[in-house]
Amino acid sequence: MSAGFRPTARLEGFRPYRPRKAATTPVYKVDANEASASPTNLTRYVDALPAEALNRYTRPHDLEVDLAARLRVTPDRVVVTAGADDGLFRLCLLTLEPGRQAVLTTPSFEMIPRYVALAGGEPVAVEWFGTPVPADDLVAAIGPETSIAFLVTPSSPAGQSADLATAKRMAEACAEVGALLVIDHAYVEFADFDLTDAALDMPNTVVARTFSKAWGLAGLRVGYFIGPPEVIEWMKTVGQPYSVATPSVVGARAALAGGDADMRARIERVREERQRLFEALRTLGADPIPSEANSVLARLGDRGVPFTAALADQGIGVRVFEYPELVAGSVRITCPGDGQAFEALMAALPRAMRACES
Repeated sequence: MSAGFRPTARLEGFRPYRPRKAATTPVYKVDANEASASPTNLTRYVDALPAEALNRYTRPHDLEVDLAARLRVTPDRVVVTAGADDGLFRLCLLTLEPGRQAVLTTPSFEMIPRYVALAGGEPVAVEWFGTPVPADDLVAAIGPETSIAFLVTPSSPAGQSADLATAKRMAEACAEVGALLVIDHAYVEFADFDLTDAALDMPNTVVARTFSKAWGLAGLRVGYFIGPPEVIEWMKTVGQPYSVATPSVVGARAALAGGDADMRARIERVREERQRLFEALRTLGADPIPSEANSVLARLGDRGVPFTAALADQGIGVRVFEYPELVAGSVRITCPGDGQAFEALMAALPRAMRACES
């Protein structure tokens, strides 16, 4: 690196996104909230690729039309992005600058505060971890300097859900000050209630969705946002040209065309696994948080790192959080939606708990 190079001050304290990895390659990888592969369906996506998919720039409009029809909105209310995180960054770029604030919960999807900083905004964090959604605090945090507010529901990494009343109150508060509310619904298919339809009638509100979780297509990196046409147009304005690869668009369209049967079956398996996993962790004294996502977070504190290592020794890769302080030592375990992987996980949990307490 050049001795004269100096990154901007707003990057102080940030490092590349690198989730903690096990020392050995796991046999069963349940650390990243991904879905187990479905070989039959994945083959269908590959077969859908046209001959020119690799040498033509992508045109995601057809996918936006497909999604608009599914959501019963006009296509000008939908934008496809390179994963939902790309869209979240675009929203920060179009709303934030020095002197403007972003309201968010903590802990949250860890890229959100980073995007706020990169856009020059000031984060205003409201604690939400293991308790009902702090609606009053979130609404009170929205003020004249607020340009954007984020409501991640189900939350990351705990998987807790916010109710419709909270979303409506936040949308109204944002509208009063000319701010934008972003409802991050990355995990909503696993939850008991979907705010998307109601949010489309709320003022100044955009909903983030993705093909990465319930659809099991994280490798495609396809997200999409639904909101007011003028906001969607600005999201396209600040985004990179051709940001989503053509094979990814083709794969996402093939997933939609193939119907929901595989996805719905995966969701039901995950929900069953989630309940069993929660009960097992509670019995073991791991202090899990009730979740509506595709994972369960256990608050293990000082036992978090040795517990993770003990699972890794048994071929199970999970994720332990070391920051922020509120969530440090917590372990997030993805429900794989796969019988063999899940039973291996369940057998490993008691042995890992004994190992980290000895």
